[in-house]
Amino acid sequence: MKGFVLIIVLIASCVSPKGPQSVDYFSGKGDGVADDTKAFQKAIFEAAAQKDTLFMPAGKYFISGTIEMPTNSVVFGVGENVEIIFKAISMPLFRAIGQNHIVLSGMKLKGTGQYNRKWKGSFNRNMERCVYLENCKDVVVQNCSMTNFGKSGITVLGSSNVSILNNRIEGTHREGNALKVGDNYQFGIFLGVKTDCKVLRNINILNNDIGFTTQGIITSQGNNGVSSKEILLKNNYIHDVIGQHGIYCSTSNTSIINNKIERMGLEGIKIQAAHESLEKFEIVDNEILECLNSQAINITEIHEGVNSISDVKIRNNRIKFCARGVNLYGRLIDLEIDSLHIEKINKEYGIYIRGYEMDNVRLKNITISNPMKESIYVDNDDGSKNISFSNISILSKQDGGVPVKVRKGSNIEFRNIKFNKEKRENIFSISPKSTSISIKKEK
Repeated sequence: MKGFVLIIVLIASCVSPKGPQSVDYFSGKGDGVADDTKAFQKAIFEAAAQKDTLFMPAGKYFISGTIEMPTNSVVFGVGENVEIIFKAISMPLFRAIGQNHIVLSGMKLKGTGQYNRKWKGSFNRNMERCVYLENCKDVVVQNCSMTNFGKSGITVLGSSNVSILNNRIEGTHREGNALKVGDNYQFGIFLGVKTDCKVLRNINILNNDIGFTTQGIITSQGNNGVSSKEILLKNNYIHDVIGQHGIYCSTSNTSIINNKIERMGLEGIKIQAAHESLEKFEIVDNEILECLNSQAINITEIHEGVNSISDVKIRNNRIKFCARGVNLYGRLIDLEIDSLHIEKINKEYGIYIRGYEMDNVRLKNITISNPMKESIYVDNDDGSKNISFSNISILSKQDGGVPVKVRKGSNIEFRNIKFNKEKRENIFSISPKSTSISIKKEK
């Protein structure tokens, strides 16, 4: 955490050698009635040109258009006492394109909540974002409250050295039509790329509270053939994501650590190779609760062997009250799940695996209790190999099916699988379609 504080200090110090300016100095009213757009924009341009920090005095500022953030824009408010009411449709409140050294801190920001359910699945029709960054470098957005923005709280495209810290982001749940399961047009934080800004690098999303959106955090790499690097999602509280996923990730080199995710419309954490192969993930120390319509963790290559996901480490996560615990699908290579606790799966399986040319997939030290169907269900193609399960404890009454079922698969080893609560010898169901299945007990 000290490293991120240092980032803020360095950015602020490099752009703020002089004394503070105030929006009042540039004739802003801050009464919630007068349009302060021109005054605010003028203040930012002049303060940035002088490498000064713009301190926002307490007040309610009515803004009717986008505020452009040039290089060396540093704006500090005093938290809830600085409120910006944004009254423009389908455009961002703060925007920076190709700019460096930017800080936004300590403001209450409220949008118009413009959206339409017909925009479902479209990334282009509604542009109402609180903060929009494209091809920027050295940016900090911290200690802000962002509510009622129809497209996203924060959008970052092809930028580097960006820290998003200690913000509270809420969607439009209180001021429009109710969000529904499956909706996909409103995000807490969106990370992506474009043709002319292809890489996300050193992006840190820490300690944010994100809720009442259709997606919590999305990271999207696209299909440009260039891998993003050093993306960290840590210590965030993501809740009441009514539409789809808490974290949807299609960027390589991403760490998802110590987040609490609860009350999702669909998945808690989803890693998906939608456009190209992905690699290098850490999913560690997360708690995922109440994904009542889908799986808590979903690692999926959706094209059945066309792309792959490799070098994935899933460790010490807790899952409870979800429709399915863990879903592994497609061409997965060098994936390890260690120290996983799954409890009270309300619809389907504890762990479901459907592999296409899977290789070196290891699951160990896992506890599964109260699934509605099989605790472990495997349905692999014949090309998968080196699949192993070890030290698996199935702790309570099996509500449906046998504890472990292999519908189809080959080259699978089961070692030390325990079923404690019932005296049943037949804990495995192995289909005749399966070959090279090894079951070993603890010595």
